[in-house]
Amino acid sequence: MFKWICLSVLVATISFVNGANLDLISSRIVGGEVAKTGEFPWQVSLRNNGRHFCGGGLVSLQHVLTAAHCMVGKDTSLLTVITGSNSLASGGETHGVRNISIHRNYVGGSVTSYRYDVSVLTLAAEITESSVQYPIGLPIENTESGVQARASGWGRTIHPGSSLPTALQKLNVTILNNTDCQSYHNLTIYYDQICAMKQYGSGMCNGDSGSPLVSDGRVIGIVSWGVTCALGYPDVYTRVYAYLYWIGSIIYNTETPPSLKIDRHVPGNFNIDSKNLLLR
Repeated sequence: MFKWICLSVLVATISFVNGANLDLISSRIVGGEVAKTGEFPWQVSLRNNGRHFCGGGLVSLQHVLTAAHCMVGKDTSLLTVITGSNSLASGGETHGVRNISIHRNYVGGSVTSYRYDVSVLTLAAEITESSVQYPIGLPIENTESGVQARASGWGRTIHPGSSLPTALQKLNVTILNNTDCQSYHNLTIYYDQICAMKQYGSGMCNGDSGSPLVSDGRVIGIVSWGVTCALGYPDVYTRVYAYLYWIGSIIYNTETPPSLKIDRHVPGNFNIDSKNLLLR
């Protein structure tokens, strides 16, 4: 599901590779390592009719943060969320989905309109917190360039390739400033997007879409789109800090009961000055 752009040296155009849904976004990590058990307890697998199609991150005991492009056209009756397992083949707990919230400004369809790529899933009931499944905090400040971060997901580990890895993969990356990222892609990178990369031969790929980018114990990005897997271009993520108000309002209005948890699961104040560019 990671939305990928295919570049050709023979033509000066950008084409989009469409798979089951929107395959500009990749579903796996190329050049990463196998994650240890419990290393990413917030990571979830999103399943449609039992089949993994995107990743996501727990941001409360009842809410999963993922990409909007993952959820377009999805039916809650066919969706399940697997928590507490690094394996796509076994283990973990299965949860139903009560509601899908997609940002109202999301359009999709092409990379140039791939803003507002954020969605929150409300689970049918709260998960039981344990050492292998618990939420990650939302950011309390904007993330600057040069910061080290970690990506995780079940996207393809070899490109081109067809099958997804069974084991959760991880990759250490560095945050780029948007100007440098824009020079790689020759496309506008907006303030509500954040770029990260490691090196040629490493990066996100099909199946990683919606998975969290994490730094200092907080989710700072959501896998959104990138150039064909691991060709040395930065991957582009939705900048979570830009959507704190929107995410917080969804959590508050859909919790059971609706009592916002003021702890590491969600930030405590959503009335942040508009100069911080929070998108509602």
